[in-house]
Amino acid sequence: MYLLYMDESGDPGQFTKGQNTFVLGGLAVHEGQVRILTDRMNAMQEAFFPGIKLAIPFHATELRAGKGCFDKMPAEKRNKIFDAIYDIISSMRFPYLLTFATAIDISSVENP
Repeated sequence: MYLLYMDESGDPGQFTKGQNTFVLGGLAVHEGQVRILTDRMNAMQEAFFPGIKLAIPFHATELRAGKGCFDKMPAEKRNKIFDAIYDIISSMRFPYLLTFATAIDISSVENP
């Protein structure tokens, strides 16, 4: 069994307001690997946020823009967090973790 996480970027309802792309992405983690993934993410969090035991939501939008708990963090450090997350994801290969994404450009849609 796999646990699925999906998220989107963009709002199809905003296509008429200048937004041109909608992205849907996600990952599926095999149930036997959830603990390993959790441990790796917790270790990464401890490295960047020592002593904080509550789980920090590493949302790409906030991390990239320096919002939320990343608001006082320099861009260089935020990029290092991205690199650490990408390293964790890339270290877990098929069939333990699957990633996917699709991007839809408004020009390919007949009825927004």
